[in-house]
Amino acid sequence: MQLLAGIKLCTGRVLTNHPHYEDKDLRERTRQVYQVYARRSPEEVYGILRAVGADYVVLENSICYERRHRRGCRLRDLLDLANGHVGGIYST
Repeated sequence: MQLLAGIKLCTGRVLTNHPHYEDKDLRERTRQVYQVYARRSPEEVYGILRAVGADYVVLENSICYERRHRRGCRLRDLLDLANGHVGGIYST
């Protein structure tokens, strides 16, 4: 959250996604943008990001390398489960 605020403040660029300001449509957009953290091919990720008008991508290490939560409860685990890339919460 602080990273997005800093980017907006320092660059004045439009943010593709900001998960705390949402309604039904923005929730779906958030789900799509967060696919960069799921098991997707580079071509799929590129297509999703181009569809939402992204010019740049900022990946947070805290999400990519998240270890503080129990396996199966991390954002990337939940995305993989929702996308049908794993059969159950604890399988990888």
